[in-house]
Amino acid sequence: MDEKDLKDPRFQQATLGGGCFWCLEAVFAEIRGVRRVLSGYTGGAVVNPSYRQVCNGDTGHAEVIQVEFDPKEVSFADLLDVFFALHDPTTLNRQGNDVGTQYRSVIFTHSQEQAEVARQKIAEFTEVYPRPIVTQVQPLDTFYQAEDYHQNYYRDNPTQGYCQVVIGPKLGKFRAKFVELARHDSLPQASAEHNTKRRQPQTPTTLADAIDICFRDAHILVVNKPAGLTTVRHRDEVDARSQKFMPPSLVDLLPKLLGWAGTGHPRIRAVHRLDKETSGLVVLALTPDAERHLGNQFRDHSTGREYLALVRGAGKTETVESQLVPDRGDGRRGSGSAGQRAVTHVEVLESLGAFSLVRCTLETGRTHQVRIHLGERGTPLCGERIYDRPLHGRPAPDGSNATRPLLHAAKLALDHPKTGKRLEWSVALPEDMQSLVKKLRRSTN
Repeated sequence: MDEKDLKDPRFQQATLGGGCFWCLEAVFAEIRGVRRVLSGYTGGAVVNPSYRQVCNGDTGHAEVIQVEFDPKEVSFADLLDVFFALHDPTTLNRQGNDVGTQYRSVIFTHSQEQAEVARQKIAEFTEVYPRPIVTQVQPLDTFYQAEDYHQNYYRDNPTQGYCQVVIGPKLGKFRAKFVELARHDSLPQASAEHNTKRRQPQTPTTLADAIDICFRDAHILVVNKPAGLTTVRHRDEVDARSQKFMPPSLVDLLPKLLGWAGTGHPRIRAVHRLDKETSGLVVLALTPDAERHLGNQFRDHSTGREYLALVRGAGKTETVESQLVPDRGDGRRGSGSAGQRAVTHVEVLESLGAFSLVRCTLETGRTHQVRIHLGERGTPLCGERIYDRPLHGRPAPDGSNATRPLLHAAKLALDHPKTGKRLEWSVALPEDMQSLVKKLRRSTN
């Protein structure tokens, strides 16, 4: 491609940094209207840096991609929608296990217009993510193209471990979430049928499509589970008849999603559960040692877990502590005089008229702990139908029209069972909760 071709006025450029450039390059190369994607470095002071220099973390450069796109086919705002959906813009100088300023979340703008769109998008996604967005916006100075072996890395190395474990799931998420932006030649042959099935919220295929694999190695699997899907079958549901007639669980669906066929693959072991109607992060073990190690962490309450909840009434920032018993007197679990100690730290994030968005940090992890504590404090979950009333009392009014208890496991932190390294993941609110938050904001303004 000669210099004249590079300056074709029909095309614009976007330069984005969000972790390893291999991941972003693979995804953005599949977007309709994208002419090409280059991996490179920018934002620092070192001239013509090498990959090794940038990896040392002291050049000031970030790993970035530079995207050439046709604005008649895809807008800069569309590109930013993909960018914010496929990396975590709330972790400072970090994406997953990649740590350092070279992995920072950053948008290098080519014009004042791009800068304005970038700030607008940050404001929009601030409503989606449970923690503050740390994405930087700054004008592009000099872009240095990375070494040749970094270009088209996923295309040229599809069987490499990082490509299979990290990049592959990101591509799957892009293809499922942004069907309208994907190039026709990048979609699976059954993409039209696949998109139709996603519009039918009651089908198991839709639930399988909605599963998002956040992390995978030889020891653990971290998944963003959609609402409506049981984590794992109970022991009395694993017989052949149950497997034939009962809806599949997360553990049932994952092998196919991972492309595991036949024998020789590890057994997926659930070490904790989310309620069927609770969405969010779940960790699963792939080895007996990982299962034992993670089980100990959950029993010792050394994992970090945060939930986001939409509740009825004016929430209160407080610590709720009680003893949870199997039957409080009306067949429901609840607080009693002798039971398991349960501690939930509640923080009001936003008041929304007759409702509140709250964050619940678990100090302990008991069955239905968050739902019980919120209900007993007079702020039951929107959509809650069990823990929404006092003992022998009437249900609290619910004008939210929520069809499920609106609880989302938004953050998970744990020690890796093999390396001992502390790992952390966070995921945005699911669409039903996002939609209700936006609706409530409009009604209160």
